[in-house]
Amino acid sequence: IARVVNLSRALEQLAEAGKLVGVHEIQLAAEKDSLRRVELLLKIGKLHRHQLVDAEKAFDAGARCFTEDPQTEAAKVELEQLAHAVDNGWQRLVKLYEDALGRPGLAPALSHELATTVAATYETRLGRSDKAVEFYRKALAIEPDDATALIHHVGRRTPRAINNLAAHALAPAYAAGTAIADETSARAAV
Repeated sequence: IARVVNLSRALEQLAEAGKLVGVHEIQLAAEKDSLRRVELLLKIGKLHRHQLVDAEKAFDAGARCFTEDPQTEAAKVELEQLAHAVDNGWQRLVKLYEDALGRPGLAPALSHELATTVAATYETRLGRSDKAVEFYRKALAIEPDDATALIHHVGRRTPRAINNLAAHALAPAYAAGTAIADETSARAAV
């Protein structure tokens, strides 16, 4: 009997979660404030992921949230965690990030982060080293002094083209006297 009661409660909660998603979608359709829209989309995504256990709909909510405001860290985290669980998740994630990179007025730090993530995804998840090199170059164009971080990020399974790109990026930094590693990092590496 206790199992039946627990199952009944779980089913009631699922029904309520579905209704709550519907309420949030109605609120979203009427909402003009971007911050409030982001909040609603995050709630919708959490309900789909944790209560309704629907990765596709959770990913969709995260994608809509990211499109609304690409700076929303929670949306990026959700998308990156769900990408493996949905059909063509990594391709969809890369497309979202690439589209955001095409937006005018995107903050340079965010552009760098997205370009680096796209590059790493192309290399490690999609097996496209040519596209990885393209996006690492974009990241370096945005943050030329971050060559060390890029080299560290791709150091283990790096195609020769990325090594060449890194060497070209480090030479001007060295010539300009720019520090490419601090003492603490060097000691930690040893």
